[in-house]
Amino acid sequence: MDNAEERQRIGDTIRQARKNKKITQTQLGAKIGIGKVAVANYESGKIKVIPFEKRVKLSSVLDIEFSRLLYRSENIPLSKGVLDGLSAAVVSVNKNKGLVDDNGKIDEIIDALSEKEIATYKEYFVTLSSRCNLAELLYILFATLLKNNVWEESAEEIISSVIEWRFRMAGMAAESALHDARQLALPLTYIYADFLEDVDTEPNLISYFVVDTSSSDFNKRLSDALNHFNKREFN
Repeated sequence: MDNAEERQRIGDTIRQARKNKKITQTQLGAKIGIGKVAVANYESGKIKVIPFEKRVKLSSVLDIEFSRLLYRSENIPLSKGVLDGLSAAVVSVNKNKGLVDDNGKIDEIIDALSEKEIATYKEYFVTLSSRCNLAELLYILFATLLKNNVWEESAEEIISSVIEWRFRMAGMAAESALHDARQLALPLTYIYADFLEDVDTEPNLISYFVVDTSSSDFNKRLSDALNHFNKREFN
C-alpha cells in the first residue's frame, strides 16, 4: 500500500476540501484530534496510510465522500470493531457540529466500504474459478465469506457475480449468464444466511457442496483463500 501517487491523490483531496471550507490546518487538526504538522503530512502525502478513524472524521468534517479517501488496494472488513469505530468517529464529529444524528454519513461510509469489499472478493474468486470445479469454488467461497461474517446482501452479489463469470467462461451468452447466475444465487444465499445465523455451529458445507476434502490441492486452495482474507490490512 506504499503508493506515492495514491497518497498524493488523497492528500490533494483533503487539502482542496479544507480550502473549500476556508479553515486552516490548525483548525482542521483540532476538529479531528491531531496537530497542524500531522494535517500537513496528510495533505503532502507523507503518511503511508492515514488511520481509518481519522479518514472517517475528515470525511465528516470536510464533507468528502468517503470513497475518495480509500486507497485503491485497501480492503477494510466490515467487522463489528470497524463499524463501532466508524459510528463513534461520526458521532464525535457531529456532536461538535451540533447535529443530533449522523446525517446519513454512517450509511454512506458503510456503502463505500461494502462496495470495495465486494469488489475484492469478486476479483479473488473470479481468478480462482479457473482452477477448480463449481462445487469446490462454492465451498471455498462460502467458507471464506462465513469466516469473515460478510453480510447476506453482499454475499448474494458476490456469489451471483462469481457464478456469472463461470457461466460466461463456459460460453454462455452474457444476458443468459447474468439471468441464470442471479436465479442460482438466490437459493444459495438462503443457505448462506442460515449458516450465518447459526454462529455457534461449524458450517457443514460438505452437505451442500460435494468435494474431495482429502485432496491436498483442494485444501491448499481453501487455506490460501482463508489466509488471504484473514491478512487484510486496515488502520
